[in-house]
Amino acid sequence: VCACNYDPETGALTPFEEKNKEICVGSQCIDETRKVLYVVDEKLTDPDFRVGGGGAVSSFKIDPESGALTFLNRVPSYGVLTAYIAIDPKSEFLVVANHTSHNFITKIVKNEAGEFEVKVEHDDATIVLYEINEDGSIGKACDVYCCHGTGPLGQQTLSHLHSVYFAPLGDFCLICDKGGDLIHTLRIDRENKKFVACDEPYHTQAGTMPRYADFHPTKPFVYTNNEAEPFLYAFKYTPDGKLELIEQVPGMAPEIPYSGVPYSVKQSDMRISSDGKFLYSLVRDVGVISVY
Repeated sequence: VCACNYDPETGALTPFEEKNKEICVGSQCIDETRKVLYVVDEKLTDPDFRVGGGGAVSSFKIDPESGALTFLNRVPSYGVLTAYIAIDPKSEFLVVANHTSHNFITKIVKNEAGEFEVKVEHDDATIVLYEINEDGSIGKACDVYCCHGTGPLGQQTLSHLHSVYFAPLGDFCLICDKGGDLIHTLRIDRENKKFVACDEPYHTQAGTMPRYADFHPTKPFVYTNNEAEPFLYAFKYTPDGKLELIEQVPGMAPEIPYSGVPYSVKQSDMRISSDGKFLYSLVRDVGVISVY
């Protein structure tokens, strides 16, 4: 985890502190109220296990004057290859999405008829809900929501949860599932500290692999992109988290070459400007930022 000084005139970043170098830092988010940084450790093996055990989530207090980081605590991510973390707009909960690996194990079991069968098992694809302690450290895991899905591509043998986002008012969160071509919407039952599905998962076009999303800051719209097909989706959503597709557009300009082969061009992150007027979508492999 690296802290840097930022020069607003040149955009230059100058590192001045490194913490917990053993962390494979992926996604991160900040509690602006408590000045706490949360980062995921995107690994297959937890240090407490010889093999396996999954990733972790760590918290760091940010000094508001110097920017220096003080380690607070570390908790298991309850999944492997932890991909994304988001903070509840009310600063009460953290939500973590675990991508899962492509590792499988083969078990031999007897069925009810007494015959032997081959059973293939894999890591759970999980969305985890954590309480946030008063000092900003990560509290216990309140709930773990398991996802199940497959798609037509070779990489889609099980759910792969890639990202999670809260709607601006915090009524629900949206999770992109690359493995199942699914978009999940979950609300938090704050009294019972658990997830409740808002609706059946939205099925995107088969083999598109939804990856990232972003909410419009003031209007009831949310946008998603894909890893396997360069398209963008625009949805209208209701306060209770139900999605309605209103538009699908190409993810990059027509003059940019695309062979049409799935997974040959991958969309990466996407963002909407703070005034809600522009959408930016990053496209890997061809090195393009599409602006809408």
